Amino acid sequence: MVLTVDGTPHTVRPLTPFAFSGDAATDCRLEEGAVRNVNVMTRRSRATATVRIVSVAASREAEMACGAGGTLLVMAVTEGIAVGGRDGRETTLGHLDCVHHEGPTVLTLRGDGMVAGIRITATG
Repeated sequence: MVLTVDGTPHTVRPLTPFAFSGDAATDCRLEEGAVRNVNVMTRRSRATATVRIVSVAASREAEMACGAGGTLLVMAVTEGIAVGGRDGRETTLGHLDCVHHEGPTVLTLRGDGMVAGIRITATG
């Protein structure tokens, strides 16, 4: 898709996070049919957010961490990812399922697929 932000066009590829100010003038043109987007919005004076796409391979576990005062959301981009915490319990996510944790925490990801890791951190 091509996202125009304040008059500047940006080609945004699938599974590529793109950050921009929520008060910017925007327009979007789809190049190849329908898309599904996830928008993460925070109040600038209260929090910041980062989005990272993580590939998880069946041959090795991955971890995602969140610090004190933070929030971690893990959203399944594909089927087949299990998310576990320090307590040993595990939840298998379906497509677009999301797990919410308040930090500090470390989550273990197992399976074969991809997740979006969304971290929200309080400022000031």
